Amino acid sequence: DMVIVVEMDAKMVVDALKTKTYPRVYWGKIVQKGGELLSIRPNVTVTWVGRVGNRVAHNLAKWALVEPNMEWLSVVPPQIALFI
Repeated sequence: DMVIVVEMDAKMVVDALKTKTYPRVYWGKIVQKGGELLSIRPNVTVTWVGRVGNRVAHNLAKWALVEPNMEWLSVVPPQIALFI
């Protein structure tokens, strides 16, 4: 299987996934479900990156808010090209 690395800037979420300790807050159940999926997908790992390291995802998400129907398969959107 292909190795998939998911990088997140939400340290509390990453820590919860790694320790399998899910807090009793509104997002805890969602993270728990994600943890269950990760347990059956050993080729997927989740790692923490600081916000600066997550600029591409941040800018892509901002772009998706204003262009929700756009897709790109072979061309990098100009909104994130500067960050790649």
